[in-house]
Amino acid sequence: MSVNAVAKPLGRSKADRQIKVVTLTRENATVELWSYGARIQSIQLVSGRKKWDIVKSPSDPRSKQSVAGASIGRVANRIRGGQFELKGKKYQLEQNEGVNHIHGGSNGLQFQNWQLAELRPDQAMARFYLNQTEDIDGYPGRMEVTCTYWLLDDGLRVEYRAQSSHDTLFAPTLHTYFNLSGDRSVAKHQLQIHTPFFQLLDADGLPKGRPKSMKGWNDLSKPTAISRIMTGPRKDTLDICFMSDGSGRDMERCTLTGPNGLELKVNSTMPSLQVYTSTDLKHDGLRPMSGIALEAQYPPDSVNRILLNRVALWAGEARREVIEYKWKTSDH
Repeated sequence: MSVNAVAKPLGRSKADRQIKVVTLTRENATVELWSYGARIQSIQLVSGRKKWDIVKSPSDPRSKQSVAGASIGRVANRIRGGQFELKGKKYQLEQNEGVNHIHGGSNGLQFQNWQLAELRPDQAMARFYLNQTEDIDGYPGRMEVTCTYWLLDDGLRVEYRAQSSHDTLFAPTLHTYFNLSGDRSVAKHQLQIHTPFFQLLDADGLPKGRPKSMKGWNDLSKPTAISRIMTGPRKDTLDICFMSDGSGRDMERCTLTGPNGLELKVNSTMPSLQVYTSTDLKHDGLRPMSGIALEAQYPPDSVNRILLNRVALWAGEARREVIEYKWKTSDH
């Protein structure tokens, strides 16, 4: 199959805007994207006579307000109390998870129908654009953001670019659930972490103490079955933040390997990786443990900790963040 990028209408969003479905193709891969949430709906890989769809998504993410596969923001993960301060000015965001704020709120980037701004068939590329204003999500400033997907011979590259009229925050992620083998559960998948630290989280998913060294905790520097590292109170949830040293020298975050030998690497300019799965994924329209989210992002509550300057988007300045997924089949 030749390199291509095509778009077709799907239906309408709640705001009555036309949703576009984009299909990017190369010889051994096909990626389906939706303008609603600038999200990944499927990634289909082909190797010889073998085929895999390595992404788990509800058939229609609009029906359950699912974040599966979506571009999350303005800030992914949690902000304590929904509060933050920029240059001495205090802000209060929507408290949409108890008393805290999560994933940009109930009108975050994931629940907006982005404009399909550019399509390049010869590069298997699609660019989505969104103008997110304060009256929509409560964050200060009018933020213009693009999300660009390139389907490569061996993976998918995603690039976010943003700028704002006022000082604001920008720390996105892609909340894609992966299942490399098509099994009902990812319990037998193996996860290998390429970062030196992890962050303990409290019951609300907020940081507890300082980041700790991976040494002596659970040696995930080697491939480890997901079933062995479930950490929830009832051993039913995996929800951990892994962190790089912050130097920016190394983009490698993790490697996921399926029982079928298919391998997926996640690389990013962003310094942490939130790894999440659970026996209860109904909120995202998925079966229990049917996928694992590998969310390259900034750590939870970064704006109220030492990473404020990394997540702040100052007025008139431009920010760029990259997430890369690299895959390799057992035949290569």
